[in-house]
Amino acid sequence: MPKTYTNTMLTGIIVGTITPVLSFLLYVIIFRPEELILEILDRFQARNVLSHVISLSVIPNLLVFFLFLWSGKERSAYGVIGATLIYAMIVAGIIFI
Repeated sequence: MPKTYTNTMLTGIIVGTITPVLSFLLYVIIFRPEELILEILDRFQARNVLSHVISLSVIPNLLVFFLFLWSGKERSAYGVIGATLIYAMIVAGIIFI
């Protein structure tokens, strides 16, 4: 199978990085439309649940991962895993630092 530009690890990393951000923004738009994003993030940080929120925002990466796999774009799926691991390191940094 020829390598296409949509079947690269970079594509997967970009999509895997953007998807959690979009899922968090979707949450804000639906459930907290009257508040600013920075206020919401400050409140999560004050309540010590920011790491939980980031972890939950990464769940849609599972769907993106399987969509890449089902469409035969394994390299992009590996990129999504890489982006998810980056988010895991961020969460670990928030928890332990």
